[in-house]
Amino acid sequence: MAAGGACATITPRETVVAEEAGDCDGGALLTTYRSESQRDIAIDTLEALQDTNPRPHVIAVGPDWIVNGPDAESRAAAMGGDAVQIGEPAPDEPGFDLTTDAGLCAADAEMTNRELNDALAPVLGYPADRDARTIDQEEMIRGYKNAAFERACPARAG
Repeated sequence: MAAGGACATITPRETVVAEEAGDCDGGALLTTYRSESQRDIAIDTLEALQDTNPRPHVIAVGPDWIVNGPDAESRAAAMGGDAVQIGEPAPDEPGFDLTTDAGLCAADAEMTNRELNDALAPVLGYPADRDARTIDQEEMIRGYKNAAFERACPARAG
């Protein structure tokens, strides 16, 4: 790989878009391209794949190369490239106080029933994972919500 950087061993990887691709022994994927436009196609592809990755990440980008891996941000400057964020951070979860009736009413207006149950379960000492909860725990969650709704937002009770 002509991009440089410190990599003792590179294992070649099959590639469709890049001119060359290889896995560095340090865990980074190094790719080189014939042109900036080919490199930009690769970046666009990474952006499109971001829909399946809920957390953004940073890649190092040079005129005809990309480094994608855990240290890409620090490698960017060392290699004369730029750090480019792929994807946008997920919006902050609404901050509802699920220990109050008003907080439960506000959360119920914004979340699905399952989302609210999953968020409320740990507050009540139950697993957040609905598959790990018992039927009795689900009934306790429903009862807790309904009691709060009856007190603070009767239209939501039921």
